[in-house]
Amino acid sequence: ESGWRESHFAAWLSHNLAGLFLASTISMATFALATTFSHPEFIYTDNYFDTDSGHWMNRLTADVDQLTVMRPVHPLAFLIFRLPVWLLSFVLNGDTFYTALLFNSILSGVCVFLTWAFFKQRTQNSTFALLMAGILGLSNSHLILSVFLESYMCSAVALIAFVLLIQREEKPLAHILPVGLLSLGITLTSFIQTCVLFFMTTWQFKTI
Repeated sequence: ESGWRESHFAAWLSHNLAGLFLASTISMATFALATTFSHPEFIYTDNYFDTDSGHWMNRLTADVDQLTVMRPVHPLAFLIFRLPVWLLSFVLNGDTFYTALLFNSILSGVCVFLTWAFFKQRTQNSTFALLMAGILGLSNSHLILSVFLESYMCSAVALIAFVLLIQREEKPLAHILPVGLLSLGITLTSFIQTCVLFFMTTWQFKTI
C-alpha cells in the first residue's frame, strides 16, 4: 500500500510540485474569472483582442447540425477540441458551457507548467523558473485569453511543448511530429513558428 511513494509517478510529482502548484493556481483563478465574465450570449468580445468566444463556444459544444463553419486556417480544430471537451463534460454533469471554460482554463495552467519546466531545465533553478512562469500566467494577454474562449490557448500549449521537445539533444520524430501536427492543425500560421524553431536547433534537412 505504501509502494506508490517509490513509483515513477510519485517521483515526478515530487520533482515538479512547485510548477504544478503554480499551474493549478492559475487554472483555478482563470476559471473563476471566466465564470464571472463569460456569458453564453457573447459572440464577439471587441474589448479583449476581438476574441470570437461565441463562435468557439459553438464549435466546442454545439450539436453537429448547429455548428458554425470552421475557417480553413483551422484545419483540424473540430477533431482536436471537441473530444476533450466532451470527455470533460462528464465531470460537470454534461454542462458544456462551463466545461468549455474549464477546458480553456486548464490549458492556461498547462502553458504555465510547460514554461516552468522549460526554464527549470535550462537553469536548474526552480525559483527563477517559477518567476518566469508566473510572469506568463499573470500577463494581461494570458489572463484575458484564458478567460475568453479562443483557439489561442491550445496553440500556445502546442508551441511551448514543441519548444520543450526541440531543445533536447535527442529529437525523436515520434515525439516531435504529433506535437507539430497538433500545432499545425489548430492554426496553419504555426507552421512558420515551428520552422523557425527547427532552423534554430538543427540543420539536418532530412529531419526538417
